[in-house]
Amino acid sequence: MELHPLLYFVTVARTGNLTRAAQQLRISPPALSSAIRRLEGSLGVSLFRRTGRSIVLNTYGEAYLPYAEQMLAVSREGLERLHQLQEQEDRRLVLADMTHAFASHLISEFLKQHPEITLRRTYVAPGDCRSIDLDKTYDLAIGSTNGFDRPDLLTLRLRAGRSIVAIVHRSHPLAARSEVSMEELAALPMIAYAEGQPGRSMLLRLFEPLGRQPYIIYEGNTPHAMAPALSRNLGIFLQPSHTAQFNMRFYPDCVSVPVRHVHYEANTSLLWSPDRPQTHAARLFCEFCRKYCAAASEEE
Repeated sequence: MELHPLLYFVTVARTGNLTRAAQQLRISPPALSSAIRRLEGSLGVSLFRRTGRSIVLNTYGEAYLPYAEQMLAVSREGLERLHQLQEQEDRRLVLADMTHAFASHLISEFLKQHPEITLRRTYVAPGDCRSIDLDKTYDLAIGSTNGFDRPDLLTLRLRAGRSIVAIVHRSHPLAARSEVSMEELAALPMIAYAEGQPGRSMLLRLFEPLGRQPYIIYEGNTPHAMAPALSRNLGIFLQPSHTAQFNMRFYPDCVSVPVRHVHYEANTSLLWSPDRPQTHAARLFCEFCRKYCAAASEEE
């Protein structure tokens, strides 16, 4: 049953006057009268006694009124619950993170501005970027778009850089240098991302002009995973400079040394699916990232 006829019935019952009820409901008296007759027809009984200009409940109307009021109350409670759920959904942001440190910085700054947002963050290995479900599971993702082959997604570049640094332990012979060359690094042990990850592709491309493969002695899937090898001074870890500035907190015993005359376009981007309707929280985060990018560009 539609609820409008019940609302009309309850309003007429409370006012006892068809004209006043119509004014409250903002419909014409004839339309209200027709709606009441249709309700009575569907119930198979008359609900009112009409005496002159007054309209009062009859026995059937008095019996039906509390049920009609109860149905309207339940409907209002249901709508309120739906609105509560919608508000919770609008305040919730589900994020896939392929950067770890960089996303931590963004998230921290975002939540300072929007403490009302509830954010759930899942770390996803960069090598698994093809399997990220941005249609159903995640609202947004943050990660490297170097070698990214997801034409189904939209992207917003958050950070870009062309310079490379060598991260080494403080006791490493290169730690005191102001810069190094790839030729000097060619035969030295390397700490690297696992195969299939953007960081590994970067390392291989940096070694291509030298005509040789990097001497890799340790592999990891995350920046944090490189810390044990670096702390033991096992090798050198090459990273884009704009990424290293966020990851150096994982390597308190290390320094970063610029690599001379090396250029590699490295991008970190925000990604989302055009097919997934964005929540209020997702739209807020996108807008925050756009402003963050603009501010970062001005600083550079």
